[in-house]
Amino acid sequence: MKTLNEKDKNELLGQALKEGESYEAKVWGCLMADTKTLMSFAAVGGSLAGAMGALTNQYCYVGMTNSKFVFYVMETFDCYKVKGAFEVPFAQIEKVKVKKSLLPGRHVIKIYVSKQCLKLSLATNTIGTDIQNQKEGIAMILEEIKKNINEKGEVKRHGIN
Repeated sequence: MKTLNEKDKNELLGQALKEGESYEAKVWGCLMADTKTLMSFAAVGGSLAGAMGALTNQYCYVGMTNSKFVFYVMETFDCYKVKGAFEVPFAQIEKVKVKKSLLPGRHVIKIYVSKQCLKLSLATNTIGTDIQNQKEGIAMILEEIKKNINEKGEVKRHGIN
C-alpha cells in the first residue's frame, strides 16, 4: 500500500496549473462530505469517479493558488490512485468557517458554495509520509482565510483573494 507522498502531491497538483499560475500552499487533507456534496463540487470544476459511501472521508491533496483551491481526491486504501479532481474558484465561495480541533495542529475548514458545504480537515501531522511543508502550508491557507473572511464567515470581497 502506497501512502500520500510529496512526489505525487507535486505531480498531481502541477497538472492543474494554468500558464502563469503557481501555488501559495500545497498540503494533504481529508474531505468530509456525503457523495452528493462531493459530486456537486466536482460538477462545478472537475470530476469524481468510483463508489463512495453516504458519508465519506477522502484523503486528498489540496493546492491554493491566488484564485482557487484545487483538490485531488485519492483512493482510501491505494493512495497512488486518483479518485477524482476538482477546483473551487474563490469567486464562487460564499462563506467559510474555520474550527480549531481539540487535537493539536488540526483545523476543520467548512467551504460553502451554492448552499453546499465541503468540510476539509487539515492536520500538521505528517507521520508515515514524506509530505513537506504541511505546517507552513496550513498556516498560509488559514492566513488567507483570516484576511478575507469576516467574523460571520462571509467573504469580505468577491473571492477570497
